[in-house]
Amino acid sequence: MATVSRAFAAYLIGPAKKSYKLSDHVSFEAATLLDTFSVCLHAIQLSGLKINDTVAVIGAGPVGLGQLQLAKACGADVIVTDILDSYLNLPRELGADLVINSEKEDAHQKVMEFTRKREVDIAFEWAGGTSIATTLARIGGKVVMVGGFDPGPIAMELEWQRIQMAEIKLIPSASYSYWGIYPEMQMCLDLLAKGKLNAKKLITHRFSLDNNS
Repeated sequence: MATVSRAFAAYLIGPAKKSYKLSDHVSFEAATLLDTFSVCLHAIQLSGLKINDTVAVIGAGPVGLGQLQLAKACGADVIVTDILDSYLNLPRELGADLVINSEKEDAHQKVMEFTRKREVDIAFEWAGGTSIATTLARIGGKVVMVGGFDPGPIAMELEWQRIQMAEIKLIPSASYSYWGIYPEMQMCLDLLAKGKLNAKKLITHRFSLDNNS
């Protein structure tokens, strides 16, 4: 089967520099998460995350869980929010310092308690909006917008005066590429091979290639 990129063809020809050899102990299943981890790593790079920063990850889907792991690997304290309790179990297992159901709890109050009224240094927005994230970022903090938006103009209510007066930086992040001379996917493959990223926890189902349903 061929697609625009032809990645689903039986055979694929491409530049060697665009291919990454898996280590013997990195499975094909784990490698399926490399794209996810690479997008998260690019967001980390753009954020300028430093050790001992406090981070909020808005949205506990696969990409949010990747963001959590990479932020922890960088030495950050990580808060994860979602609106479903069932989505907050894995973040706990993966090392989140605090999880919040933002539909049932006051996320800002919880963050203020955790940070001793400082708020977070960086909020990674994975839910396709910035409203919650901007309320959690501290004065001079950052909001990295990585969740997808629909095409075309979108009206979004934000507390613009607070964003301006607190000088909160809004940082768009899209996909991944190189950071300096280093391919971000190779960086994630190295982290996966060293056991610093857990892909197995993010795999929920397995389907054979013969299963078309």
